[in-house]
Formats: sequence, C-alpha cells, structure tokens
Amino acid sequence: KEGLYSSQGRADVKVRKYARQIDQARAGAANKQGTVMGVIFPCMQNILGVLLFLRLPWIVGVAGIGYSMLLVGITCTCTFITALSLSAVATNGKILAGGSYFLISRSLGPALGAGVGLCFYCANSIGAAMYIIGTVEAWEIANPDLQILEAGSFNNIRVTGYIVWAFALAAVGGGLKYVARLGTAILFVVLLVIVFMYVGALSGPRDWGEANGSFSVFDRSDPQRPVELTRFFTGPRSENVESNWGAAWEAEQSAFPSASAPSFISLLALWFPAVTGIMAGSNRSADLENPSASIPKGTIFAQVVTSVIYVSFCFVFGCTAPRESLLDDKFYAATSAFPNKTVVMYGVMLSSLGAALQSLISASRLLSAISGDGTLPILKSFAIKPGKEPTRALLASGFISFWAVTVADLNIVNPIITMFFLLCYFCINMCCALLEALEDPNWRPRFQYHHWSVSLAGMCLCATLMILISWYSAIAAICIAGSIFMYAQKNSQEVQWGDGWTGMRYQLARRFLETVQGNMHIKAWRPQVLVLTGVTIDEHAAGLLLHDMELVHFASQLKHGQGLCVVGGLCYLPNLGRGSIIAKLGAFNIRNWASSIQSNLNDMGVDAFAKIVYTPNRTEGISALIQTTGMGGLSPNCILASWPFSWVVNSEARVRFISTLQACGVFGKAVIIAKEGHSFPKSGKTMTAPIDIWWLTSDGGLLLILPFLLQKHQVWRQCRIRLYTVISTSDDPVEMKAQVQSYVDDFRLPLEVHTVQLPPAVLQQVGSRTHWRRGRARSDPQDEASPAHREGNMMTDPGPRGGLQAALGAAIRQERENPFAVSEERLTSSAPCDGEMLDAAKSLNKVFQKASASSSLLITNLLPIPRNLSAFGYMQFQEHLTADLTRVLLVRGTQDNVMTEFT
Repeated sequence: KEGLYSSQGRADVKVRKYARQIDQARAGAANKQGTVMGVIFPCMQNILGVLLFLRLPWIVGVAGIGYSMLLVGITCTCTFITALSLSAVATNGKILAGGSYFLISRSLGPALGAGVGLCFYCANSIGAAMYIIGTVEAWEIANPDLQILEAGSFNNIRVTGYIVWAFALAAVGGGLKYVARLGTAILFVVLLVIVFMYVGALSGPRDWGEANGSFSVFDRSDPQRPVELTRFFTGPRSENVESNWGAAWEAEQSAFPSASAPSFISLLALWFPAVTGIMAGSNRSADLENPSASIPKGTIFAQVVTSVIYVSFCFVFGCTAPRESLLDDKFYAATSAFPNKTVVMYGVMLSSLGAALQSLISASRLLSAISGDGTLPILKSFAIKPGKEPTRALLASGFISFWAVTVADLNIVNPIITMFFLLCYFCINMCCALLEALEDPNWRPRFQYHHWSVSLAGMCLCATLMILISWYSAIAAICIAGSIFMYAQKNSQEVQWGDGWTGMRYQLARRFLETVQGNMHIKAWRPQVLVLTGVTIDEHAAGLLLHDMELVHFASQLKHGQGLCVVGGLCYLPNLGRGSIIAKLGAFNIRNWASSIQSNLNDMGVDAFAKIVYTPNRTEGISALIQTTGMGGLSPNCILASWPFSWVVNSEARVRFISTLQACGVFGKAVIIAKEGHSFPKSGKTMTAPIDIWWLTSDGGLLLILPFLLQKHQVWRQCRIRLYTVISTSDDPVEMKAQVQSYVDDFRLPLEVHTVQLPPAVLQQVGSRTHWRRGRARSDPQDEASPAHREGNMMTDPGPRGGLQAALGAAIRQERENPFAVSEERLTSSAPCDGEMLDAAKSLNKVFQKASASSSLLITNLLPIPRNLSAFGYMQFQEHLTADLTRVLLVRGTQDNVMTEFT
C-alpha cells in the first residue's frame, strides 16, 4: 500500500542505505593503505630524491647560503600553497582514481583536466628518468672502476640507465603491494642516510675514516688531462658562513662544468623537481582507504618535513666547508657524512631508485584514470577495470622514461619536468581559488585552513616561475596542454561533472544581467527575438514536434546581430486548469519539454533558448509568452511570428493575430511577421538574389537595420540590399534619390537606393508624398541617451515622414498609444476592406512584383490598422498588398530609435 513517502522515500531509510554502502566500501578496502603508508611515505620518498644529495651542495656553493635558502624557500612555498589547495579540493567530496587529475577534471572540466592531466603524466614519466639518471651518477661516483663504459660519459649514463630502467619497470610490473613494501624499506634507508649526513657534517672532521678534513677531487674540465685537487671539510665554522653567505655566479667549478655560468633562475629550474613529490599520495587515491582524510594530512606533513630538511641543509652545507669544496666535489653530501661516504652513496642510489619506482606508479595510475574517463578516445586502450593493474599504462610510462634516460643529463631533463609540474600546480590552485571565490553551494571542504587569496597567490607564483625559468618552454607546455584540451573538448560534450566554470559563468551572467537593466542605449541596440510557434506532443509518435522550423532558423540567422533568440513554444491543452490534467493526459504530456527542445536546437546548430508554455487558450498563452520571456535587460524586444494562413475562414486566427499585435504594442515589442514562412531558408543554404526594402513609413530604423544584420549570416551574405522609396509622380525622382542616398550614407548602411513613383490617386489611399528637406537639422548626440519618443526630427527618428501616415488619417493619432487598438466589434467583425484601399493595395503590389519578383526577401512595413476598419478588412488589405510574393517580412518598430548616425 502506498503511503506518504512512496514517491521520495523516508529520510531514515536513505541514511541506513548510505551507511550500508560505506560499510561495504570499508570491507572492500581491507587491502588498501592508510595515511602513513599510502601518502606520507610515497610523498617523502618522491620528494627526498637525488637532487638533495647530488645538486644541493653545489647550488649552495654557487648561490651562497642566502640565495640558496631563498631559492629553496620559493619552491617550498609554491608546493606548500599547492598542498593547502590540494587539501581543500580533496576534502570537498569523494575522490576516485586519478588523484590530481581527478580533482582538476571535476573542478575545471573534463577537457582542461585531460590537457593538464596528460602533461602531469608526462612529468611523472620523465621524472622517473630523472631519478634513474641520478642513480647512475651516484653509481659512477661510488664505483668509477666498475663502469660499462667510461665513467662520466653520456654513453655510460645511457647504457647503465637502461639497465636500471629495466629493473624499475619489472619491479613496478610485479605489483603495487610489493613496490609499496620495498618503498617503505627504501624510505627508512633514506631517512637514516639523512641522519648520517647531519651527524657527519655537524660533528666535523674525524681522526679516523675518510672524513678527516681533507679529500681529493678531479677537475675534469679537460677530459684528456684530469687534474687532482685537494679540498677541505672543516665542520661548522663562522668564517664559512661569512664567506659562503653571498653568491659566486662566475666562480670556477669542476663538479658540473658548463659552457655558461649558472644564474639564480637556472638553479631554480634545476632544483624545482626536488620539491614536486607532493602529488605522489593523491596520484594513488584509488589505493587509499580514505582519500579525503589521508591526502590532506599526509601531503602537508610530508611537505613541511621535507621543506625543513631542505632549508636546514642549505645552512649545514654552507657552514661546514669552504666554497671551493662545494663547487668542486660532485658528492659533498657523501664526503662529509658519518661514518663514511660509501654508506651515503649507496643510500642515495636506493633513494633515487625508490623515487623512480614511485614516479612510474603515479604515472601509470594517472594514465589509466585519464583513459578510463573517455575524454581522450585515443587512449581508451589504457583503461582498466577496477582492481586490475595498469600494465599497458606502465609500458607507456616506461617508453617515455626510456627516451628521457637517453638524454642522460639532469640539467636538460629537469627544466622540462619543472614546466609540467608548475602547470599542474597552477591548475590545482585555480580549482581552490575559483570554487571558493564563487561561493558555490557545493563547495563545502572539511579542510578549513585555506583561503582563495592564498590559492590566487599560488597561481601567480606558479605562473611567474614558469615565465622566469623559460618563457618559451612555458608557452610550449601551454600549447601542448591546449592541443590536448581542444581534442578532449570534442569528446567531452556528454560528460557532466559540474565543473567550476559553470558556476563562474553563472555568476558573471547574473552580475552582467543586474547591470543591463532598463532600456538599452541606441548604440548598443540589437534584436532580441522571441519566436512564437506551436508544439505538438504525441506520446505514441516522435514525442515532440516543433512547428515553424524555418522561422526558428531565420531567427538564428538574425542572431548574428549578436542579439538574443528565444524559441517560445505554445502547447495547447484545452482542459488545463479543470481537474487533474496529469491524471487525464499523463506525466509524459505535461512534463517540462523545454530541455528536450533545447537539446534539439543545439543538435541542429541553432543558437537559441527554449521556453514552453501550457495554455487552455492560445491567445492568452501568446500574451503570457510575450510578458514572461526573458529577464531584465535580456528580455526580447522583437516578436517573430507567422502570418495566419487560415485567417479567412478561421475568425479565431484573426482575433489571435490582432491580439498578438496589440500585446506587442502594449509591452513595447517590435513585430516581425513572416509571410510564406515555410519558404524561408534554413541554415546551410545560400541565397544570392537581392534583399529588397520597401520603405513606406517611419519605424525608428528597424526596417533598415534588419537586412544589414541578416547579411552578417552566411545564408544571406551574398545578397545585396536594395532600398525602394515610394514617391509621387509630381516629385523630382533625381532629387529625392539624392536625399535618400545622403540619409542612408549618414547612417553608414550599404544600401542600393531606388525611388518608385506612383500616381497621386494611389498615394491618396495608401500614402502621401514623402517629405525630404535638404537643410535638415543635425540631432544632438546627447539626446540619444534617452529612448523617449520624439517626433519631427528625421535624424533621431529614422524613416521618411508622412508616407502612409497621412492616408491612414486619425489612426496615426492612436499610433503612439497602440497602433493596433480596435474595439471588440471591429475585432470580430467580418466587414471587408474599402474598395478604394484594396485597389491601392493591388496597385502597390504590382509595383512590388515588378521590381522584386526575383528577390530573395521583400521587407516592408506592417501598417497600423486605420480607424473604422475591421480586423477582417485590415488582413484583407495586407493580403492583397503582399500577394504572389515569394518571401515577405512585415516589420513594425516601436518608434524607438535603433540606429544613429553618430559614432
């Protein structure tokens, strides 16, 4: 039996169901890792790599204690801010496989996530090669006589590196749990080595062993004749601090000779990969028991501890040896260690090998997560099922690292890695700053120690470092990510993850909408079109049928004037409001069809919004659409509808049509009526015949500006525009044409001007002589700020004065109020049009056909209803006026100016 909760379910039932899901997830996570094993150890193992041992003493020797601490401080600040942002984003919901990629793609969108994520994957793969090269360098220094080729040569680094690479690939391929156990053992060895380095450097020279105060190094600047040098290790001394505090950029050094002297920026690029292991834990999110809890705690702990180690060693190295020892000894970290350098050398090899393993794991996990989302179809073969090892992704990572090992030079490999890491860190900080600044309701991170301004500072720092290190490499990295982004954009349309850009677009739209209130300035006017059409719902057929598709395409073509387009569908339900309509017709018929129409419009390439109104009365429904569509300054100012073809036999159609015109007049909407609307071209076709304007009466310039805006669309781009002005046979056609041409030129309209003379008897019925004056006054541009109705100044009220207005007599006096105001009697009357007016309409129609029979489109004024003329007679007049023409637009402006001659 159905109860009160049958449709949505009880809250307590939902909570119990969620609790069961959590218990099941925890039961399935028995073999997964916690904060220490899953985040802290991998991060520290990845951060404490080869650069600490092989490059930091040399960096201190070149840059001095002060600059080296500044250098390390800048890089650690960058990663610390990124760790805060990462913690905030990671605690804002559940995290699946992919780590940093998952966070970026769900926060900034699938396309951008794929672009940055794939760059980050490359950085991890190349990072594995960096650690492998470091392992080989340590092996060369520890055992120079046991090398395959000549120690120190690039070929020896390559060959030995290939062997280490093969071992690392095989170890990772053996399974994550084995590598995790091996990684834990390696990390403890590394920490023990660091303790030995502290003890040895701070205790000073010893009377036993190798660290007895002096040691020998070889100056290999000339490989043919290496020179043995004697250097000293003194332990902590104030004179060392004083002499090593400043930089010595041009000092001679033999540890890592180079053709050019190092600089602060080049050392920054070299050192930055040493701090980039903060993502090692988040990249393994699929293997964590509780990623949202483990990632913040473990990442920040590992980052802070390693930053303290790095900064402290800048001072320790600088105060325990003269500058010459730091510049000439390749492995001073081992030379000064306790009890001897062999322990440190082999410890460094294990450290570098462990970091290489972690990089390969992170890279393979990352690639499998990217491919599993389907935004990059070319990578679909690397996707894996849950619980499976990413073997193919590992092979791809190994392939990239293999070619990076071939470079065989840390000074070349490291700057490449730096760019990719900085790009990823930039996006992580952007995620946090964007989501927090927008105050998105879904932004509820459990990690509270963050602020959008700090993340913004992290973004600026990352961008600055990218530019300072190598602006062309930064551009290359951005281009690579951008290329991947564009490729992913084509394949991520169906993915709806609710990224932060959606919230940003909403906020911007809301704020702009609040500023675009009231009447728009004449210079900013553009057509904002509401298309009135019908909707047929058939549950047993196609489901939904939108009428007048040609008009929908035409409105979209007119939108190239950079205006708004709304398709207003009228769904007629006679019994709406009488009893339960849903019970009678079913939810299928009553549901909100606007989203379906919007989707269909997008598929057809029509840029428009959709709005559906259910109504038991079509006339009232049209009035409701006109009144409720839009918001603020983004409300339609033009109504586009079809001419009712059944008006002769269907009195309701006449009443509905005139009522629509009345509603447009009341609410200040311009009217565009398409006659023979079924013949209007859809987008994709090309029209070449001219567009003809027949200018009969003033309308604020709408009649003249519409063809110009249409010409912006590819359908009408090849059509030239001709302007026809009707004058009396008593007027001078040459003079009148010159005046019209001058008027058109002032408004910068590319129109071909023509004049057509009609007998005074015809103009007596449909329009008097158009009055043009050479000495017309110039309007004050300041007046254009006000859209108020102004008369008697053709500069501010574009259009010929007089015209049909005189023939329509007293109706003009009503025009400012509502040009289509008629009594109920005239609205329902079937009285025909006056014979003389019909004859005048037929005469003008012959002129139309003679000049515009072959035109693509004829545009003319929709004339107001003369006093004492019935609705039937008015439509009869319009029908004879436009008879036998292929396509006709009847346009009625609001008399507000829509164009100006001023800049």
